[in-house]
Amino acid sequence: MKNKKVFLTLIAAAILIKLSFFFFSTLHAPSRRIDPDSVGYLNIATQLSSRGVFEERTAEGAVVPGVLRTPGYPLFLAVLHGGLKLPLAGVVFIQILLTLLAAWIVSKTAALIDPATALLSGFIMLYDPTIAIVSLRILTESLYLFFLAFSLYAFIVYLKNGKILPLLAGALLLVAATYVRPISYYLGAVIAIFMLYANPPRNRKRVFLHVLIFFVIVYGLLALWQIRNARCCGETDFATIARSNFSGYGLVHNYFSWDQASWAGNIVSVVRGIFVAMLSFINFLICSVSFKYLGWRPLQVAGRILSYVWMFFWLAGFLAGVYKAWKNVLYQFLLLILLYFSGATVLNLSDTLEARLKIPVVPCLAIFSAYGWTCLWPWIMGWLEKNRPKKSFAK
Repeated sequence: MKNKKVFLTLIAAAILIKLSFFFFSTLHAPSRRIDPDSVGYLNIATQLSSRGVFEERTAEGAVVPGVLRTPGYPLFLAVLHGGLKLPLAGVVFIQILLTLLAAWIVSKTAALIDPATALLSGFIMLYDPTIAIVSLRILTESLYLFFLAFSLYAFIVYLKNGKILPLLAGALLLVAATYVRPISYYLGAVIAIFMLYANPPRNRKRVFLHVLIFFVIVYGLLALWQIRNARCCGETDFATIARSNFSGYGLVHNYFSWDQASWAGNIVSVVRGIFVAMLSFINFLICSVSFKYLGWRPLQVAGRILSYVWMFFWLAGFLAGVYKAWKNVLYQFLLLILLYFSGATVLNLSDTLEARLKIPVVPCLAIFSAYGWTCLWPWIMGWLEKNRPKKSFAK
């Protein structure tokens, strides 16, 4: 009970810190919430709220049907900023609330797997500096994290009881998340394969039926936007941003080359590509967010130092958690989610990664790290007790 009160106090402090960041950035650096991607989303939102069409503005100034982005986040902005007339500071405040809800649902997800990890999982989500800083900007990550966290919760419930209702909820939430950011487009297929492996209903015929229903819902709803893109623009992609990133910054495009006349050169290219992929994967997990968006140099320096301290904390627990729990099918699912997002990000953006891109895997990192620390802490305390100097009393 005492430990629970300590954790609740720390969680309340995390909420206070988030709100302090919000008020500080609103008063001292309101322009830092906007970057080039934000401008694009706001332009689309303006078209949605004023004319009811999903259109983008090209570099030449022309307005054309939008296929680069997905409609989820612009619709979010159109409703809040365009329809309800909330200022951008109000939109940012809503985004902060969404991250708080995501932290709560991640703690609930952890409790389904191991109740001992619930509070610490929520604590890690709340204190994660990347989530705290990126939620202050007009970007998709906060809304995406909200939908993805609830989707993971529904899938964990399904894996535990094999009932179809949580599976349907997970499918709809995954679709909503993908309409916000297209990176999870192929995640439905990956989850479907995992369902066949895990077989939650413990019935082969039933799990095949569940997989079929899940697949039809996810890709049937996603196909609606692809049909729209095909009709208006002749594009078959769900969003062309993925193709643009892959061809411009992708790992294969930049680091793998094939020359039929030079086998030695091909081997060097493959080795170089694998090396860059490994470094990019590590960087994806450990890169820290910059506090420059708060607009105050001392806070930027302090934030950088604390970010590295924070990284060592969660990383130690994460490595221990993966080592101890990877045989558990529920943890295997979370590890699969982590590998999907890290692999998709590295393949598309190779070494041009930003800290905000790892936000989708933070729920998995938090749950693994929390479990790891439930194993590490008793071992550390036992080691300290064993090696504590013994008092000697003179007779």
